[in-house]
Amino acid sequence: MAASNLGQMILERAARSGSKDAFRLRRGDAYVGVTWGEVRPRLDHIAAGLLSAIELADDAHITIVGNTSMDWILCDFAALSIGLRTVPVYASLLPEEVGYMHVDTKAVLAIVEDAAQLAKIREMRGGFTFFDKEYSPDQIDLAHVVVIDPTGLEAADDWESLADLEARGAEKLEELKPAIEERRAKIERSHTATYTYTSGTTGPPKAVIQTHENMLSMLEMSDKDQLFNEKVSRGGLFLFLPLAHSFGRLIELAGPFFDAPLIISSVPTLADDLKVARPGFFPSAPRVYEKMKAKIEGAVAGAPPVRQRLFRWAMDTGKATIPYRSRGEPVPTLLRLRYRLADRLVLSKLRERLGFDQTGLLLSGSAPLGVDVHEFFLGMGLELMEAYGLTE
Repeated sequence: MAASNLGQMILERAARSGSKDAFRLRRGDAYVGVTWGEVRPRLDHIAAGLLSAIELADDAHITIVGNTSMDWILCDFAALSIGLRTVPVYASLLPEEVGYMHVDTKAVLAIVEDAAQLAKIREMRGGFTFFDKEYSPDQIDLAHVVVIDPTGLEAADDWESLADLEARGAEKLEELKPAIEERRAKIERSHTATYTYTSGTTGPPKAVIQTHENMLSMLEMSDKDQLFNEKVSRGGLFLFLPLAHSFGRLIELAGPFFDAPLIISSVPTLADDLKVARPGFFPSAPRVYEKMKAKIEGAVAGAPPVRQRLFRWAMDTGKATIPYRSRGEPVPTLLRLRYRLADRLVLSKLRERLGFDQTGLLLSGSAPLGVDVHEFFLGMGLELMEAYGLTE
């Protein structure tokens, strides 16, 4: 899918796939699809709402502070589509950390998740100290704040809701269409799209500048390597990773690029959501895979001896196929027959228990994956790959 910038890629996907799911959201005991046809108008309304909120230069910086959600992503997509530079901020950061990122990027507009994140913005606007350096209010360029979920907030003049911003954008869309189209036509692959901040454990966080080219090239290389095949795309991309990390950001953008719905989840609901969603693709940090492995092994340790032996035999059989599968060679006949039996009796049930029975690919990133953990999932009959260097 050739595109000159991220916004064009997203908008072309929306135009071509209007009846297909862009997102799948948990509603009670099921996941419900939200189509591109449903979200496409929102992208224009948010874009127009942003442009009518305050004066925004072509390359203005805006922050998005909060946990992974469809609204977070739509705000990001809309901002990128009009050339704004988005700065994702972890929901867990302290007010002074949030403040530093606003000063460092000279961000003029913030989109925050809820009352808790708004409280951080209010606190840092009064000035703050970070790594023994004082920052005064006049060093903060922030001029406007949008709250995605204003539940529990009293009306005030220092914020507006995303719903109100969208409503204003819908009213002003016709008036602003020429400006929106002009901005979209100016965006080039070499232009800065976003920033990814380092952890800042030994000093202030440092921003890694990422262009439209950087992000699109990652997706294009993934396409060239056939990372997201039809099974993966059809089943959807499970997304619970924080969007302030480049790993989560890659998955966010892979949704529209590969015409695959983004299945929105969160860390607290991850295990249950997996069983309901049964995604085609699951990306995670190694720690989640480690916990899954430990949970299964813990359950087996409490099982009768016969079941323990059956589990070990099945896993040993699955692991014995790894050298052949990794080299693309046929599995010897006797081992192949033994594996089929192990899969029917044990391995397929393990995949189903985790919610991976429809999963075409697991991806691990952000830290090294232990060999024992890698072999555990490969032995279970799953494809698990490692990714690295996304920020670099």
